[in-house]
Amino acid sequence: MVLKIPPVARHVVEVFTARLRVRGTLVITPARRLSDALNDEAYQFLHLEAVTLRPLETDACDHVVEAETLTLNKAHITLVFPIQENEVLQMRRDIVRRFELIPKRPHPVVIETPQFVVRGNIHLIEEVRLKDALDALREAFVAITEATVAWADRPQDILAQCPFVSVNKDQIVALYPGDAAEAPGATGE
Repeated sequence: MVLKIPPVARHVVEVFTARLRVRGTLVITPARRLSDALNDEAYQFLHLEAVTLRPLETDACDHVVEAETLTLNKAHITLVFPIQENEVLQMRRDIVRRFELIPKRPHPVVIETPQFVVRGNIHLIEEVRLKDALDALREAFVAITEATVAWADRPQDILAQCPFVSVNKDQIVALYPGDAAEAPGATGE
């Protein structure tokens, strides 16, 4: 099978910053995976199309702003999760995995950011201990698979359950094993 990789990738994403919840189509040139674009140090900004912005603290319809395009500084992103990834790139990722597999083990984790609690798996090579994970990872955004994202102050309110979420390392307040005692307030008390 010959894959024709498009020159541009379009991924529908949801992006959270300290103040905004942004949904739109991320345009990536040259075409590549969402995580690759987030971790590319050559680009400080992401470019989105068909964007809907709303304040983080409310979902009220009268606060919604729609824009044709938006340029977003990656340094201010807390987390990103895909709504729909480019299918050709997803197929390419599956093919590449067959040949370039670096053995990694999933570790259940809880990540606390100022606004969110993320539960899921971080994948690390055998030599890296969980307590050293954030220092060992060179990427600015950490991929968490089988992710559940909730509000930090209302952990019972699930924002998303998705195959993966990318969390900005600079926004991580704490990371601990997912099999540890529940996070403060996570029991819904």
